Amino acid sequence: MIARAPRLAGAEVAGVGTGDHTRHLIGLRLLPFLFVLYITNYLDRTSEAYAALEISPDDLGLSRRA
Repeated sequence: MIARAPRLAGAEVAGVGTGDHTRHLIGLRLLPFLFVLYITNYLDRTSEAYAALEISPDDLGLSRRA
């Protein structure tokens, strides 16, 4: 049987085990924002693709490189 170290009473205050809680809180705040950014990026990219199919660069006076 593997012996485990005893858990100290002030371990939470000393920073042991608080990393998981901090990552959880950061995830709760960042993931919804990153999801909105992802959807916005997807919509922007698809609208550019549809515009490229509908509008020819010759109509705008642009080369293919632009």
